[in-house]
Amino acid sequence: MQLPISLADRVNQSELIIEGEIISSQSKWNVERNMIFTVSQIRVFKLFKGSLSGSVVTLLTEGGQDGLDLIEVGNEFMPVVGEQGVFMLKMNSKIPNLAIRFQGPLYTCFMAHQSTVMYNLFDKTANSPFQQFNSIPYGLYPAIHQITGQYHTELITNTRLNQALQQTQSGNQVNAVPTITSFTPTTITAGTAACLPSTVPISVHRVEQVSSSFAMPTMEEPAGCRPKQVTTEPGPTHRSRSGFPPVHFPMALPPEPARSGSRTTIRISPPVQEH
Repeated sequence: MQLPISLADRVNQSELIIEGEIISSQSKWNVERNMIFTVSQIRVFKLFKGSLSGSVVTLLTEGGQDGLDLIEVGNEFMPVVGEQGVFMLKMNSKIPNLAIRFQGPLYTCFMAHQSTVMYNLFDKTANSPFQQFNSIPYGLYPAIHQITGQYHTELITNTRLNQALQQTQSGNQVNAVPTITSFTPTTITAGTAACLPSTVPISVHRVEQVSSSFAMPTMEEPAGCRPKQVTTEPGPTHRSRSGFPPVHFPMALPPEPARSGSRTTIRISPPVQEH
């Protein structure tokens, strides 16, 4: 069971805190073939804590997929190329024997998935397993600044994040949610086969039962189309046990192919059968 770790504890225990994007990831079995490790490269945009000699950090995580072999380790962070976020890391003192070449120090997510706060660039939020920040620059950044007691250092411009934030600040570029402002008619009767108007005006009338025959509904078709006359023959007869006269049901006719530029809808209510 994973227990939540406060942001203050995560920040204070970290040796290196960066904002970055995963640019590459490779998973391999170790020589002993008892674990698959994943080595990822993170391009660093901002430095919140610690020091760096370059703009790329190498991250080591347990688990991954090597060919057809897959190992998933509990709550371990699983890197995905292209994802951005804040990474709270420690230098890895135990380097596994891997057939992967890398340069510089090797860092690890020492608090598993809680070592990361991943970005959602669509809604501009940042999320960790037990905490969410509704704003990256006005929610996440100040929270880290308050704990570290210092402002972050920008190493490289985070173009993707800046573009996402500019779309929010520009009123003409906000992704507006479609809303319904009005519709007509606002009142419609029940039990009369009434419906909201469509692009092709069609009126459907109630079918009247006359003796043992059945009358089909009348249709209003678009201008330029001659109305069609539809007739039916009486269907099979059902005789009730109560001695009432027999009731005829209409036979269903196969629909005729619709003419180009028009659409016909027919709704028929069957007669009520009395027992």
